[in-house]
Amino acid sequence: MDAISAYMDGMRITHFEAGDAESRTPWSVYCPKGRWQVTFYLLDGEPCRLSVPEIGYSAVIEPPSMCILLGALAHQVEDLSGTGELVLAEMRVPTSMATFRTLRLGAESGQPTTTFYMGFDIDNCLDNPLLEALPPVLVQHFDRVPAWLEVTSRWLREELLQQKSGRRSMAVRLGELLMIEGIRSVVAEHPERLPKWLREPGDRRLERALTAIHRDITRNWTLDDLAAHVATSRARLCALANAELGEGLGKYIQRLRMFEARRLLADSESDLTAIARKTGYQGAASFITAFRRHFGETPNAFRKVARRPA
Repeated sequence: MDAISAYMDGMRITHFEAGDAESRTPWSVYCPKGRWQVTFYLLDGEPCRLSVPEIGYSAVIEPPSMCILLGALAHQVEDLSGTGELVLAEMRVPTSMATFRTLRLGAESGQPTTTFYMGFDIDNCLDNPLLEALPPVLVQHFDRVPAWLEVTSRWLREELLQQKSGRRSMAVRLGELLMIEGIRSVVAEHPERLPKWLREPGDRRLERALTAIHRDITRNWTLDDLAAHVATSRARLCALANAELGEGLGKYIQRLRMFEARRLLADSESDLTAIARKTGYQGAASFITAFRRHFGETPNAFRKVARRPA
């Protein structure tokens, strides 16, 4: 396992909405701040403009393109004329996980911009190091829509439109697949957008050390253990980590442990002693101290808030 896989594994969709839109000039759609933590668009047809005023982002999107917005940002998607009547995106509906919506915007004639959209809420989204590390707007242009994207979005659409048994579970999993593969394809195309600690290491020794850490974070790894595991010196391994990750292995391991600890506190019934063992600490006391130092609160305080009904 690698860092991106580890943090993607921790993503849990709590709310989900999907739909199609067919828009002809003039048209304009505004999505308010906080509507969705992650918004996904697959755009085809005529070009449009995506604007995110909070971060000063405005760009013409040349379809076919995929856009992923992180952090519940307010944004506007519109045709290039800029004359369309603004429509508030009423995406969230009570039966959001069991329906598929089709919207018609703008004029009745003319060449359309077609949009497949999804909105997600993700449990503990703001605590996910991967989502925190990514730019708030990810745009990927295609010469043509990739087969995986076309097939999966069509499958999701059919599941919800046909109202099959189990459609909610299937829709969530297909939505997760689209989101994860979308993020993965963008970062593969633009690795420079990631911090060093999320990139694939170039040195085989460091790669093997990180693989060992991810494979068994329950182990109380030391630098000497890791250096022996990859047949190098402790000094050389430290130098490789600082050069390629931009940080020491201790910080890398702590981030991974703390992410897993928060997931276990929110999602499991394990007591603190068990969680300490599962995240590589010798006992509850050392785990509580490390958790408080990292997050500024105790594990029990976090668990109480994380498990409070929405």
